[in-house]
Amino acid sequence: MLLFCRTILKNAVLVVMVCMSSIVCSACHFPPKIYRINIEQGNIFKAEQVSKLKRGMSKADVQAVLGTSLLPHYMHADRWDYYYSFVSGENGKQKQKHLVLHFKKDKLVSIKSWAEDEFTD
Repeated sequence: MLLFCRTILKNAVLVVMVCMSSIVCSACHFPPKIYRINIEQGNIFKAEQVSKLKRGMSKADVQAVLGTSLLPHYMHADRWDYYYSFVSGENGKQKQKHLVLHFKKDKLVSIKSWAEDEFTD
């Protein structure tokens, strides 16, 4: 009986030592931190690009500056939407930019843009 108790005690000590060493070897961070990536979606456009846009530009000129719009309006062929969204992987906060361009007879007539420069929950 004494031999049986010693074997159980040795196994229990071994299990505890393995658990403790795995906690110590886990880079001193318990519970482990999960890495989350940043998520960028839409058209990436900068203020410098938007400042290059002028009323009267052709669709081809606008496309050369900003690229192709990812949100085509099938009901409104003369409206181009450029949308950008960034979600931080670290804290989940979001940043958004939206640019709407209106054309008339293949010429740019209206530029509307807004952005949430600060991160929002």
